[in-house]
Amino acid sequence: PRAMRRAAPPWRRPRLLPTILLLVAIVTVASGVKPDRRTWEEKKGERTIRRLTNAVTSDEPLHKTVCDGRPCRPGEGNLAGYEMWKQPYPPPDEATIQSLSKHVAHSAQGDHYAELAAVASARAKPAHFVALAVADFDYRLLALNWQASADRAGLGGSTVVYALDGPGFLFLRQALGPAMVVNGTANAEAWEGTRLMRHIQRALAEKHMAAAALAASGLDVLLCDTSEIFLSDPRPALTAALRTTSADILTARSCGDKHLGCVPRWDLQLLRGGGGAG
Repeated sequence: PRAMRRAAPPWRRPRLLPTILLLVAIVTVASGVKPDRRTWEEKKGERTIRRLTNAVTSDEPLHKTVCDGRPCRPGEGNLAGYEMWKQPYPPPDEATIQSLSKHVAHSAQGDHYAELAAVASARAKPAHFVALAVADFDYRLLALNWQASADRAGLGGSTVVYALDGPGFLFLRQALGPAMVVNGTANAEAWEGTRLMRHIQRALAEKHMAAAALAASGLDVLLCDTSEIFLSDPRPALTAALRTTSADILTARSCGDKHLGCVPRWDLQLLRGGGGAG
């Protein structure tokens, strides 16, 4: 019933609304504030630039193995305080940028992976399958945990750990034995001459290049993060999966991004042996 309706507040009454809008416009012009007519894409782009440039600045190296005169504790040697794609260093000068290569440091085929291929081949028999984890000194204990889970799952004889720095290699070789740990320090350092300017970028590049090298040698390779663990032997399921497809790479999915949906994960991939990796 009309008698039960509440009266509209003064600012919503038809005669007052144009007056209020006019006053707001006058105040805006008088204050010198310009209306924001940027599109949503423009605003998002500016927020992204602010987020990427609001990074930690540091004179410290991005990766070190000695902290305050002692071996760095796990997680201490890699510079913290910045997100994955932020650059904590001031931008280098143009001459430095131009001196760095735009290309990969090396291909997946060559003598620089001969030792890795030999060790992996010896441990992949008779199934031609190997699980590969890559670690630097900061991730040394995670690598031990990864190997322990592989041992419990019955996969321990088919694993290889690829070390990306000298101290990490010495630690892992002493803890796990020389038969399964390969020194990839020289290959990792080769990326310093490219435009991958941060340690994490170089480590990821060398990690995937090493896996591609083993696949090119004819082995099926399960590329893992050291933070992943085995609950059971994955070889029967993975071998069956390779028989159902002609794809050279099978990858896990990550479905946490509300905008992108499900995307391939780079930290858990199965590479088919002889897939023509280069």
